[in-house]
Amino acid sequence: MKKILAVAAVVAAVVLAGCQENAKQPDGAQSGAGVKLPPEVAGIWQEEVDEGIPWALLVTEDGQLEEARLALAAAIVRPGETTQTKMRDGQYSTFETGPATVTYDPETRELTVAFDLKHFQVLYGEERIEGSARYAFTGPVSEDGRHWNTVFAEQFDYGPRFPQDPNGIGVPMSFRKLKSSN
Repeated sequence: MKKILAVAAVVAAVVLAGCQENAKQPDGAQSGAGVKLPPEVAGIWQEEVDEGIPWALLVTEDGQLEEARLALAAAIVRPGETTQTKMRDGQYSTFETGPATVTYDPETRELTVAFDLKHFQVLYGEERIEGSARYAFTGPVSEDGRHWNTVFAEQFDYGPRFPQDPNGIGVPMSFRKLKSSN
Protein backbone atom coordinates (compact mmCIF):
# COMPACT_ATOMS: atom_id res chain seq x y z
CA MET A 1 0.00 0.00 0.00
CA LYS A 2 2.88 2.39 0.81
CA LYS A 3 4.36 1.72 -2.63
CA ILE A 4 1.03 2.50 -4.32
CA LEU A 5 0.65 5.74 -2.36
CA ALA A 6 4.23 6.73 -3.19
CA VAL A 7 3.69 6.08 -6.90
CA ALA A 8 0.36 7.92 -6.77
CA ALA A 9 1.98 10.92 -5.08
CA VAL A 10 4.73 11.06 -7.73
CA VAL A 11 2.23 10.78 -10.59
CA ALA A 12 0.03 13.45 -9.02
CA ALA A 13 3.02 15.74 -8.54
CA VAL A 14 4.03 15.32 -12.19
CA VAL A 15 0.48 16.00 -13.38
CA LEU A 16 0.17 19.04 -11.13
CA ALA A 17 3.48 20.35 -12.38
CA GLY A 18 2.07 20.32 -15.90
CA CYS A 19 4.62 17.86 -17.22
CA GLN A 20 2.34 14.93 -17.93
CA GLU A 21 3.40 14.82 -21.56
CA ASN A 22 7.08 14.46 -20.66
CA ALA A 23 6.73 12.20 -17.63
CA LYS A 24 8.40 8.79 -17.88
CA GLN A 25 5.69 6.14 -17.78
CA PRO A 26 6.14 2.94 -15.76
CA ASP A 27 6.82 -0.12 -17.92
CA GLY A 28 3.58 -1.17 -19.56
CA ALA A 29 1.72 2.06 -18.78
CA GLN A 30 -0.36 3.57 -21.54
CA SER A 31 -1.18 7.24 -21.93
CA GLY A 32 -2.70 9.52 -24.52
CA ALA A 33 -4.89 8.78 -27.51
CA GLY A 34 -3.65 5.17 -27.88
CA VAL A 35 -4.57 4.01 -24.36
CA LYS A 36 -7.04 1.12 -24.25
CA LEU A 37 -8.88 0.44 -21.02
CA PRO A 38 -10.35 -2.94 -20.16
CA PRO A 39 -14.17 -2.90 -19.87
CA GLU A 40 -13.97 -3.32 -16.08
CA VAL A 41 -11.89 -0.12 -15.82
CA ALA A 42 -13.84 2.01 -18.28
CA GLY A 43 -17.21 3.38 -17.22
CA ILE A 44 -18.70 5.75 -14.67
CA TRP A 45 -16.82 6.12 -11.40
CA GLN A 46 -18.54 7.96 -8.53
CA GLU A 47 -16.87 9.14 -5.35
CA GLU A 48 -18.07 7.42 -2.19
CA VAL A 49 -19.12 10.24 0.17
CA ASP A 50 -21.40 10.47 3.19
CA GLU A 51 -22.53 14.01 2.43
CA GLY A 52 -22.17 16.69 -0.20
CA ILE A 53 -21.89 16.37 -3.94
CA PRO A 54 -19.78 13.40 -5.10
CA TRP A 55 -17.29 13.60 -7.93
CA ALA A 56 -18.14 11.40 -10.92
CA LEU A 57 -15.88 10.56 -13.89
CA LEU A 58 -16.92 8.90 -17.15
CA VAL A 59 -13.87 7.19 -18.66
CA THR A 60 -14.18 5.45 -22.05
CA GLU A 61 -12.48 2.26 -23.29
CA ASP A 62 -10.41 4.36 -25.71
CA GLY A 63 -8.81 6.14 -22.74
CA GLN A 64 -10.71 9.42 -22.80
CA LEU A 65 -12.36 11.35 -20.02
CA GLU A 66 -15.75 11.94 -21.63
CA GLU A 67 -17.19 14.01 -18.79
CA ALA A 68 -16.81 14.81 -15.11
CA ARG A 69 -19.24 15.92 -12.44
CA LEU A 70 -17.45 18.38 -10.18
CA ALA A 71 -18.09 18.52 -6.46
CA LEU A 72 -18.01 22.28 -7.07
CA ALA A 73 -21.60 23.30 -7.97
CA ALA A 74 -22.42 19.78 -9.27
CA ALA A 75 -21.40 20.99 -12.73
CA ILE A 76 -21.00 18.38 -15.47
CA VAL A 77 -18.08 19.35 -17.69
CA ARG A 78 -16.40 17.91 -20.80
CA PRO A 79 -12.72 18.32 -21.68
CA GLY A 80 -12.08 21.15 -24.14
CA GLU A 81 -15.55 22.66 -23.72
CA THR A 82 -17.19 25.53 -21.88
CA THR A 83 -20.26 24.61 -19.84
CA GLN A 84 -22.92 26.73 -18.21
CA THR A 85 -24.74 25.31 -15.20
CA LYS A 86 -27.96 26.73 -13.81
CA MET A 87 -27.73 27.30 -10.07
CA ARG A 88 -30.61 26.88 -7.60
CA ASP A 89 -31.22 30.63 -7.54
CA GLY A 90 -31.55 30.77 -11.35
CA GLN A 91 -28.14 32.31 -12.09
CA TYR A 92 -25.67 30.57 -14.41
CA SER A 93 -22.13 29.54 -13.53
CA THR A 94 -19.51 28.97 -16.24
CA PHE A 95 -16.77 26.31 -16.44
CA GLU A 96 -14.08 26.26 -19.17
CA THR A 97 -12.39 22.87 -19.14
CA GLY A 98 -8.99 22.15 -20.65
CA PRO A 99 -7.73 18.85 -22.03
CA ALA A 100 -7.74 15.66 -19.95
CA THR A 101 -5.11 12.97 -19.54
CA VAL A 102 -5.89 9.31 -18.83
CA THR A 103 -3.07 6.89 -18.01
CA TYR A 104 -3.41 3.18 -17.24
CA ASP A 105 -0.89 0.48 -16.32
CA PRO A 106 -2.41 -3.00 -16.85
CA GLU A 107 0.26 -4.67 -14.68
CA THR A 108 -0.50 -2.64 -11.56
CA ARG A 109 -4.06 -1.66 -12.59
CA GLU A 110 -3.05 1.93 -11.79
CA LEU A 111 -5.46 4.45 -13.34
CA THR A 112 -4.80 8.20 -13.45
CA VAL A 113 -7.32 10.77 -14.65
CA ALA A 114 -6.28 14.44 -14.71
CA PHE A 115 -7.81 17.60 -16.14
CA ASP A 116 -7.84 21.37 -15.83
CA LEU A 117 -10.52 23.93 -15.23
CA LYS A 118 -8.88 26.70 -17.23
CA HIS A 119 -11.37 29.20 -15.85
CA PHE A 120 -14.60 29.08 -13.91
CA GLN A 121 -17.04 31.50 -12.36
CA VAL A 122 -19.59 30.29 -9.82
CA LEU A 123 -22.43 32.69 -9.01
CA TYR A 124 -24.88 32.15 -6.19
CA GLY A 125 -26.87 35.02 -4.80
CA GLU A 126 -24.45 37.86 -4.14
CA GLU A 127 -21.50 35.45 -3.93
CA ARG A 128 -19.00 34.92 -6.73
CA ILE A 129 -16.09 32.48 -6.84
CA GLU A 130 -13.77 32.72 -9.82
CA GLY A 131 -10.51 31.03 -10.67
CA SER A 132 -8.81 27.98 -12.14
CA ALA A 133 -7.90 24.49 -10.95
CA ARG A 134 -6.05 21.32 -11.88
CA TYR A 135 -7.33 17.95 -10.65
CA ALA A 136 -5.68 14.51 -10.63
CA PHE A 137 -7.00 11.17 -9.38
CA THR A 138 -4.47 8.30 -9.18
CA GLY A 139 -4.79 4.80 -7.79
CA PRO A 140 -5.36 1.11 -8.42
CA VAL A 141 -8.63 -0.33 -9.72
CA SER A 142 -9.76 -3.46 -7.87
CA GLU A 143 -9.50 -6.82 -9.65
CA ASP A 144 -13.29 -7.02 -9.95
CA GLY A 145 -13.46 -3.48 -11.38
CA ARG A 146 -15.88 -2.26 -8.71
CA HIS A 147 -13.63 0.01 -6.62
CA TRP A 148 -10.95 2.58 -7.38
CA ASN A 149 -8.95 3.86 -4.42
CA THR A 150 -7.28 7.08 -5.45
CA VAL A 151 -5.09 9.83 -4.16
CA PHE A 152 -6.75 13.11 -5.12
CA ALA A 153 -4.49 16.05 -5.89
CA GLU A 154 -5.86 19.53 -6.44
CA GLN A 155 -4.02 22.70 -7.30
CA PHE A 156 -6.17 25.79 -7.56
CA ASP A 157 -6.38 29.56 -7.60
CA TYR A 158 -9.80 30.65 -6.31
CA GLY A 159 -8.62 34.11 -5.37
CA PRO A 160 -7.54 35.57 -2.02
CA ARG A 161 -10.75 34.58 -0.20
CA PHE A 162 -10.00 30.89 -0.71
CA PRO A 163 -6.25 30.22 -0.37
CA GLN A 164 -4.76 26.88 -1.45
CA ASP A 165 -4.55 24.46 1.47
CA PRO A 166 -1.04 22.91 1.40
CA ASN A 167 -2.56 19.82 3.07
CA GLY A 168 -5.11 19.42 0.25
CA ILE A 169 -2.66 17.59 -2.01
CA GLY A 170 -2.64 13.83 -1.74
CA VAL A 171 -6.05 13.24 -0.14
CA PRO A 172 -7.35 9.64 -0.24
CA MET A 173 -10.59 9.36 -2.21
CA SER A 174 -12.55 6.17 -2.99
CA PHE A 175 -14.74 5.63 -6.03
CA ARG A 176 -17.20 2.88 -6.88
CA LYS A 177 -18.27 1.78 -10.33
CA LEU A 178 -21.80 2.88 -11.23
CA LYS A 179 -21.83 1.60 -14.79
CA SER A 180 -19.42 -0.18 -17.10
CA SER A 181 -18.76 1.18 -20.56
CA ASN A 182 -20.29 -1.82 -22.31
